[in-house]
Amino acid sequence: MSKEIANKTKEETYYKCTHCGDEIFWNTNKKLIECKCKAIYIDGCEDYVRGI
Repeated sequence: MSKEIANKTKEETYYKCTHCGDEIFWNTNKKLIECKCKAIYIDGCEDYVRGI
């Protein structure tokens, strides 16, 4: 885990696409959310976060 993510609270943690710059927050309520360019997909809830 990178130091930048480790210092943030759960409410502030997000994943940023390096292609389009879209930001997806960690808690997606068990829905698979994609960025605008469909380079990353995030699925998460209180128990887990999965990135594809």
